[in-house]
Amino acid sequence: MPVQEEHKDIVKKAIGASATAGVPGFLFPIADTVGMATIWTPMIVAMAKRSGHKLDENLVLKVVGSALLGASAYAVASWGASKLVAVALTLTPPGRILIVLLDGVNCA
Repeated sequence: MPVQEEHKDIVKKAIGASATAGVPGFLFPIADTVGMATIWTPMIVAMAKRSGHKLDENLVLKVVGSALLGASAYAVASWGASKLVAVALTLTPPGRILIVLLDGVNCA
């Protein structure tokens, strides 16, 4: 959905803030989630005010809370999936060789 002309400056500010927050978020996934919440909240409030919609604190907290919950579920599922793949690889000889090679690369 394209951004309405009247909201482009708000979105541009949020994009700039996101780019700045992206570096720690790349290194630490939970930092990305916290950064996203702190960027989205003022953006949502500013867009609602400008468009004349009434926005209460509870609604904003629900939106941000939902985003945090979704990101947390993603982080936990990703961690679990990576562990599952590692275990599955150890069950086959080619997988064991791959793990030894990757472990050697990580130690170098």
